[in-house]
Amino acid sequence: MAEGTVYRRYKTKDELLAALLKPMVTTVLPRLMREFSQQVATMRNLTRHQLLTALIENRAAFLAENWPVGKVLLNEMMIQPALRQAIIQNAAPIIQKTLYPILDRLRAQQELAAVPNDMVVQFIVGTVLTNVMRANLQDDFALFNQRVPFLIDFLDRGLAPS
Repeated sequence: MAEGTVYRRYKTKDELLAALLKPMVTTVLPRLMREFSQQVATMRNLTRHQLLTALIENRAAFLAENWPVGKVLLNEMMIQPALRQAIIQNAAPIIQKTLYPILDRLRAQQELAAVPNDMVVQFIVGTVLTNVMRANLQDDFALFNQRVPFLIDFLDRGLAPS
């Protein structure tokens, strides 16, 4: 395709990048999240520690395989509110459907603190995401992988019932 054709359709590089990221956010990421959620949902009788380990190690492995694309997505999420909102809108129903029942079961078994599910997810996602962002800013994904055991331990202790 000629460069002129691209710039006729997309007036700026930002518009082109947004067009490239849109299918990832609306189709690819939700599909990947559903597949992962289904895997987690089949893991019966997980303890809090096992769930956190499965979640974080799986996502770390996924990010390691997709780091170049992940970096672009992370950077764009920081500056594009519409992209952030699209990710949240696509992710929230999948998380609620698959992870919330597991959290409810863990709480009923007194394996999980009496914290609302949305806050548990916020703690997990926030802790992981801030460490992924740190690796992104330092341009060294290996740093994130080295922190995974500490993230699991931190969350395991923080989400334990008191």
